[in-house]
Amino acid sequence: MGMYTELILGCSLSEKTPRILIETLDWVINSKKKPKYEYPKDYEEKIYNERFIDQTFSEKEIEEFEKKYNLCCIIYSGSYYFGCADSKPSFYKDDISKDYKLSFRSNCKNGGIIENFLEYIKPYIIQGSGPSDVYAYVQYEEDEFPTIYSLKYDKTNVLDPDIVEKFWKKNDLEWKCFDKLYKLVTPGFQVTDEMLKSRGIDPNDRHSDLAILDIIVDKICEDYKKAVNHD
Repeated sequence: MGMYTELILGCSLSEKTPRILIETLDWVINSKKKPKYEYPKDYEEKIYNERFIDQTFSEKEIEEFEKKYNLCCIIYSGSYYFGCADSKPSFYKDDISKDYKLSFRSNCKNGGIIENFLEYIKPYIIQGSGPSDVYAYVQYEEDEFPTIYSLKYDKTNVLDPDIVEKFWKKNDLEWKCFDKLYKLVTPGFQVTDEMLKSRGIDPNDRHSDLAILDIIVDKICEDYKKAVNHD
């Protein structure tokens, strides 16, 4: 039967994106004339938008480009092995930013077609999500975690030791900077288990660091207000 791989993609494409890609995405996602692919029932009525690109390539050229990168398969395939089985793609040109917005979530029998498409499209991606500009999550059916594609780190496994190390170094530096301020403004103050419990936080919870930070900030604000009122 073969295993499935899920692709979650969301990105902004540059105005310099090849015209053939823009026209093909417009045709595959927005055309009222169905590309030659089997869609879910009632798909055309619910999801198709109006095409927004004046077509300069022939229908044959567009179909050949679609087949080269298996765009219909990548964008519309689905199975019940993942949380989302019905892709609802979106592709349009933003009136404000003047770039192209592309997003979809699907899963297919991969065989390298997902990686081939992502490699082709990456040079034209100008924005993803977050500080690293994440633009794609690729989840193989039997993998514990996805492979993440971003403009900053390229292709990385979510448990990549180098990425994890960089994250913790950054996190440690941020805490050290805050600790300097904390010790200067509220010397001797300690966050106790009782303080956390009073806020409904289990001291052993892995998210308790945020609660500790919140309590310290409250203490800094409290001491600052006292100092201002005293003056």
